[in-house]
Formats: sequence, C-alpha cells, structure tokens
Amino acid sequence: VHEVAWSPRGDEFLASYGYMPKSQVTLFNLKCDPVQNLPTDTGINHLRYSPNGQLLAVGGFGNLPGRVEIWSRASLRRVAALQAPGASLC
Repeated sequence: VHEVAWSPRGDEFLASYGYMPKSQVTLFNLKCDPVQNLPTDTGINHLRYSPNGQLLAVGGFGNLPGRVEIWSRASLRRVAALQAPGASLC
C-alpha cells in the first residue's frame, strides 16, 4: 500500500497499492468493498480529495514522473491531466 486518502464526507476512501511503476488505485466503501478501479497511466503514490469531495487528485511524485490526474467523483471520469516533471511534492 502506497497511500490511502479518506473522503471528506467520511463514507469512502481511495487506496494506491501494488508494484511500481504500475500501481493500482481503487475506491472503496466503508465495508472495504471495492467500488471502482481508476485506470491510471503511470505509478501513483499520492492521493487527495478536494475539500468538498467532488474531485480526486492522483499522482506520482518522488521517483515517479510527476504526472497528476484529476477525476470527477460524481462520474468517476478523468477530467484533467497534467505533468509536473521533477516534482517531489504536490
């Protein structure tokens, strides 16, 4: 497990796990049942919810290429992607 992030609403959490550089990101409910796998292009070791819980930010920093993806929580679709090469923190 690389990182876990709780929803601000307290009803779900995201987890990044698996082998690098191709880790998985899964959304879980309170019973720890997987709700949705987020298909990501690169390794992920950074997870954040927006303060209202509507957006999810997933990215790879440190020894990973610095790619960040923004996902809509309502539709579970990627709404944006950006590069931050050489970044170690988001």
